[in-house]
Amino acid sequence: MTRLEPGLPLTGGQRRWLHHLRACEAEGQTTIAYAKALGLKVSALYTARKTLVEMGVLPRPAAHRFQRAQVLSRPVQWQVQVHLPVNWRPILTHESHPILTHP
Repeated sequence: MTRLEPGLPLTGGQRRWLHHLRACEAEGQTTIAYAKALGLKVSALYTARKTLVEMGVLPRPAAHRFQRAQVLSRPVQWQVQVHLPVNWRPILTHESHPILTHP
């Protein structure tokens, strides 16, 4: 694909695609969902985005779309006791399988 000079005036078709791309972003939809909802070709929307980015009309997408997750807290230790008749009680902890104890 030929690189286009930034600042070129938009054609009517490019303005139409720009309108769609901005509406898609404003609605918080994915490109695929937006295109399907309006009966547009998904590939045409992607091609239009690429062209408009190359023209400098739209910003380039961020290089890193995903970020590494970090666990900030340790799992909470827990214990559950259920009292049953005749002093039987199951004890459940985060470290063991359920067990039954009898006094």
